[in-house]
Amino acid sequence: RRADVRDLESVARENATEGCVGETFGAALARWEGDHATHADVRDAMRAIADDELRHAALGWAVAAWADTRLSGDAVERVREALDAAGRELHDSLRDVHVRALAAEMQRELWALS
Repeated sequence: RRADVRDLESVARENATEGCVGETFGAALARWEGDHATHADVRDAMRAIADDELRHAALGWAVAAWADTRLSGDAVERVREALDAAGRELHDSLRDVHVRALAAEMQRELWALS
């Protein structure tokens, strides 16, 4: 069965939310957990996971930069709005005060438009 082909803007919006916001937060959280875990084996495992998540995030940001060069100005703005909304939704969904602070800092520094 042939898969449906999606338009670049749809792919770019999904990449913004999953590849940029999701993977970047996953990398930062895993690094934070690796730095704060009480057991050495957990610290080591979380640091390894963080390195892997960071590679995923880097790919997401590279795809975003590439897509921005191929989309119209209006489409780029819609993708950036999706990125910002995903960052806010992530922050709002978190309950742990430390994890929430991490998400807030990432929102301000990495993907906030305002």
